[in-house]
Amino acid sequence: MSKNFIATESKLQHGKGLQSIKVWGSPTCVCRNELYGINYLSNGFEKNRKKRKRLWQNIPSCLDILITHIPPKNILCGLNVGDEILKESLKSKIHKPRFQVFGHDHYNFGVQQDTTTTYVNCAQKDILRNLKYPVPFIFDIKTIPLRRQLEVYI
Repeated sequence: MSKNFIATESKLQHGKGLQSIKVWGSPTCVCRNELYGINYLSNGFEKNRKKRKRLWQNIPSCLDILITHIPPKNILCGLNVGDEILKESLKSKIHKPRFQVFGHDHYNFGVQQDTTTTYVNCAQKDILRNLKYPVPFIFDIKTIPLRRQLEVYI
């Protein structure tokens, strides 16, 4: 792994210098107990509605890239997949992320755009089954000079 890469959960990361890319990510997903009423042994990053609401409300504004495990409800995902709370939280933000990258739904691989955000579902299980090799998403991000003011994310 590159020395320039820092892996953190639910914390803002951005480079140093005059230009930088702001990235925030979380592996959190919908709790299957709430969906199906069944307890699973492997519920690692599953959070209930209350915890997800608190987490998604704390997504920083002015992000270049938002990385989540689960998609927002109805964006490159099936009817029973996606997080309504994540969708509403993003909808309420004045400055929405430029890109949101996620997986989880392997049947809706692809890219979709609206007026502010490019959504990328990069779940590739079915792609790998047919092609036998991954399909990378490569995109350029035009950097924006950092503001001179101090930005604090808590």
